[in-house]
Amino acid sequence: MLEKIVVVKKATQLEELLRRHSTISQAKFYLESRGDSFEQCQVAHETYHLGMRQILAGIPQNSRLQVLDRSHIETYQFGEKDLVVAVGDPGLVANVGKYVGEQPVLSINPDPTHFASTFAAGIPSTFSTLLPLAMSGDLAIEMLTLAEARLDNGQVLLGLNEIFVGKPDQTSAIYILEHDGKKEKQSSSGLIAATGSGSTAWLSSIMSNAYKLAGVPTTPSLFSFPRDAPYLSFVVREAFMAQGMGDSLLQGEITRERPLKITSLMAENGIIASDGITSDYLEFNRGRSALIFPSDKKVYLLKNQLVKNQKQ
Repeated sequence: MLEKIVVVKKATQLEELLRRHSTISQAKFYLESRGDSFEQCQVAHETYHLGMRQILAGIPQNSRLQVLDRSHIETYQFGEKDLVVAVGDPGLVANVGKYVGEQPVLSINPDPTHFASTFAAGIPSTFSTLLPLAMSGDLAIEMLTLAEARLDNGQVLLGLNEIFVGKPDQTSAIYILEHDGKKEKQSSSGLIAATGSGSTAWLSSIMSNAYKLAGVPTTPSLFSFPRDAPYLSFVVREAFMAQGMGDSLLQGEITRERPLKITSLMAENGIIASDGITSDYLEFNRGRSALIFPSDKKVYLLKNQLVKNQKQ
C-alpha cells in the first residue's frame, strides 16, 4: 500500500512570462509582438489551474500530501511508498521519470486541448476515481525503458525519451563513435539515442526527413518501437564529410551488451542532455568518454486499467 501522494505541477506559459516580464501588460505585449495570442495563453493558464484545483479537491483531507514544483524535482527525496502524480504535458512525465525510483507515476492531463495524452491515465474529472485504485496497487503498470549515459568519471544522466550528445546550439560536434565493433571519427550536429517512448518523436522526425530527402516514401510509425523495449535506437544528425571524418556509422540499435561509446573531441561547449532539456546536462569536452545504453532502472507508469484485467 502507498502512503503519501506527491503532486508534481509545472509553471504555465503565462507564469513563465511573468517571471521574465514582471507584469501582465508586458507579458501581453511580448506575446502579441511575436504574433501569439495572449488570450489563448491566459485560457491555457486558467484551464491548468482549474485542473489542479480539481485534483487537489479529489484527495482525501486525511491523506499525506506534498505539492512539488517541477523546478524542485532534482533535489526532492521521493519515499519508497510515494505515489507520484504528474499534472501536465508528456514533457513533465519525462522530467519526473528521471528522478523517481520504483515509485509509481500517475500522469494526469489537465488540458487535452493543448497537451498530448501520451502518458496520461486520466484527466482531472477522473482523478478521484483513479486515486484509490492507484494507492491500493490495483492499477496496471507499464514499465518504460530509460536511456542512460554514463561518463568515464562516474557521472550519470537518464532520459525517458532520448539522450542528446553534441552542443546546445547544435553547431558542429566532433567526437569518436564506437559501436558493434566499428569505430569512426565524426563531425555532425550531434546524435540522439532514443527509447521506445521517444521513438515516435525526435527519432521519427530525423529518420522520416532523411528518407524524404532520399526520395523514399515512409511514415513516422515505421521508426517507432515499444516503450518497454530493452534497446535504444541511435541516429547521427547531419554528419559532415571532411578530411579525416566518416559518415558510415550513422544509425544502429543499442543494448546493454552492445552499448554506444562516444569520446569527445570538442574543445568546449560539449554536452550530454536528455529529453530536450539542455539546462540539465553533463559537460562533455575533449578527452571525456561516455557509454550510452538502456538503463536497468524503469519508469513505473500507471495505466487506466485494472491489474486483474491485465492478467486475463
